Amino acid sequence: MCGDFGARYVPTPVPLPIGEPGEIVETIWAGVNERTRVLYLSHHTSGTALTLPVPELCRRARERGIVTVIDGAHMPGHLPLNLRELDPDFYAGNRHKMAWAIRATTRASSPSTRSKGHGTPLHT
Repeated sequence: MCGDFGARYVPTPVPLPIGEPGEIVETIWAGVNERTRVLYLSHHTSGTALTLPVPELCRRARERGIVTVIDGAHMPGHLPLNLRELDPDFYAGNRHKMAWAIRATTRASSPSTRSKGHGTPLHT
């Protein structure tokens, strides 16, 4: 999809083990530069069970005018979730994984008033 828009996906691996959440922030932020337009990351990783410091990463991105897209597939119904505290531009989470909803039930939200959704949930 990136190629369709002249964009490039640049993964930033987070080495393990992690000593403190600040290390994650600095590792991910080291991959950001003046060409970065979107910061896409998982809220809670499936392979390592790490909950990433989304609020701090969203705050830094907002200061640089970078759009944040958070994959929250493992969060709804599993861990406390407050989108206003996280303050991403876009957040999507699968309801069927932990909320006992039917498969393929997803909630995508744009909680930020900076984005066009103005907090309206999108259901698929």
